[in-house]
Amino acid sequence: MKSAQSVDNSFNERGKMNKKVVLTICITLALLGGCRKFTEKDKTFSIMTGLDDALKQYRFDCSQFPSNEVGLKGLVDNPAGCPKWKGAYIEWGIDITKDAWGRPFIYNLVNEGEATIISYGADGKPGGTGQDSDLTFEVKKRPKGQM
Repeated sequence: MKSAQSVDNSFNERGKMNKKVVLTICITLALLGGCRKFTEKDKTFSIMTGLDDALKQYRFDCSQFPSNEVGLKGLVDNPAGCPKWKGAYIEWGIDITKDAWGRPFIYNLVNEGEATIISYGADGKPGGTGQDSDLTFEVKKRPKGQM
């Protein structure tokens, strides 16, 4: 019988991804990289997916998404003074406030249960096609009872 500590969980008690899982993802991506070239747009979408998870964990702990004033920086420090803040919610060693082109994401708190993250693509301007097209990621609160 395995003890509770020997069970390999994907996330630790703070909701951060287990190092083994991160290593597995990195190796898989490296192997896939030989078959398909990942574009800056792919990388940006991947960052946005991570931000989605981190924002949901922030909301779980603080009962709301970060305000527009706090923005994504609320995932790495606690400028809003949330008493139940358990971050940093992302520790990737990259600036999570920027897309793969090095431009800041636009974070917008739409309402209490929804936020958007926008990247204006390679050209940094609204609109466009291909690599210049915008990426918009909607972050919605988890249904009640889900972490």
